[in-house]
Amino acid sequence: GSVRNVLETVSSDDFIERYGKLKPGKETKIILSCRSGGRSRMVQEELHKVGYA
Repeated sequence: GSVRNVLETVSSDDFIERYGKLKPGKETKIILSCRSGGRSRMVQEELHKVGYA
């Protein structure tokens, strides 16, 4: 699913089970990267819509 959908709907326990990492809190710094910057910019906009800075 989309990053936004996962962060909005997957519980913290399920996130750990699926990805082997803690679900990031809204105060967590998240680094996005892609070759041209377009996809990372789209994901950044989606994260911003759900409260990630």
